[in-house]
Amino acid sequence: TYMLETDQQANEIPQYAEEHGVTSYKLYLQTRGMKGMSDDIDTNWPSRRAGLGTGIDDGTVYLVMENVAYLGDPGIVHIHPENWEIGRVFEDRLRAAGRTDFGAWTDRSPDFLEAHHIRSYSYLASQTPGRVRLYLQHCTTKLSFDEVTKARAEGLEVFAQTGPPWLWAEPEFGWRINVPLRRRENIEALWVALAEGIVDVVGSDHVVGWEPSSYEEMYNPNIWDCRTGFSRVELFLPVLLSEGVNKGRIPLERVVQVSCENPARTAGLWGTKGSLFPGFDADMVIIDLGREVTVGKEHINTRSGWSIMEGHDFTGWPIKTIMRGKVTAEWADDSPGMRPVGDPRGEYLPRTPGTKSPSPEITSMARIAKGNRWLREDWTRPGFSSDTLKYTGPREA
Repeated sequence: TYMLETDQQANEIPQYAEEHGVTSYKLYLQTRGMKGMSDDIDTNWPSRRAGLGTGIDDGTVYLVMENVAYLGDPGIVHIHPENWEIGRVFEDRLRAAGRTDFGAWTDRSPDFLEAHHIRSYSYLASQTPGRVRLYLQHCTTKLSFDEVTKARAEGLEVFAQTGPPWLWAEPEFGWRINVPLRRRENIEALWVALAEGIVDVVGSDHVVGWEPSSYEEMYNPNIWDCRTGFSRVELFLPVLLSEGVNKGRIPLERVVQVSCENPARTAGLWGTKGSLFPGFDADMVIIDLGREVTVGKEHINTRSGWSIMEGHDFTGWPIKTIMRGKVTAEWADDSPGMRPVGDPRGEYLPRTPGTKSPSPEITSMARIAKGNRWLREDWTRPGFSSDTLKYTGPREA
């Protein structure tokens, strides 16, 4: 996925697609309205604090949407929905009030700033030829879920993504990331949205600070001086398994859908990735739902070497990763955690414009109150019947 920020880049989308097989493009909307601004950090604060470029405005956004729409499927536009122009107003007020706590980072970006961008850019997408598909990164608030539902009701192909930090971490014990960590009521609403099919995809949203290499060295009690980002790819399955499956919020089948099937479908990789159907790559993860671990540095494999998950308990961990039929990582009996196996084997997967990959069905999961039992509804995946996809067993499995 290419990140775009200029008109020239927007108009080169057909070239990127033809020469490199790129059909997904991301817009960091924190930077909109910055065209022509100086390098002064006070006037250009949103973009510079995010570590991003400048120059994007709604004209650029529309050009990106228009050119991606002309690609056809599986073309899709990713957006980071968060209105930092209004966020600046809230930050000024919080600083003036002397707020320096972690919760101030959440309060500088209220829920409606995320929802506002979803509403605005969903409408803009509806005005492009062919109504371009939208992929909404890290949806985290009840207001956002309402806007996603409205956009779909109007016939737009809109996909909502979230990530492990927003399913687990509250601002008071957390860190600084974009969009910010949300409070408990939004965390619980997010789990419901994930179960009901409003949120389609869970991604790692892995953004880290490289140096220094420890939580203690990175920590700053003043949120305005705290660096953005922390290692979070290691949270991915532990959060979904511990907080989701083992606490009865979602069944294991839903984890597979939001982390494997739906990402492959939205990206145009269905047929190669996202399933174990014949002809697909033999990619899989073996998990231990009962493994209880207090996270330490030995469980962090990324170069940053630390994460805010250190010291927290999770039950349910991956113990082996298989890619294209070969083991690439495992948790050996004598190892404190997952470790890579063999040489790197990743491959670039180009996509072909104009080839339709079936989009994720907007599925719902009705919770049967009696006995905490679940029933999956509206499944139409090839090779399966609704009967074989029902789950009516206890969640403790």
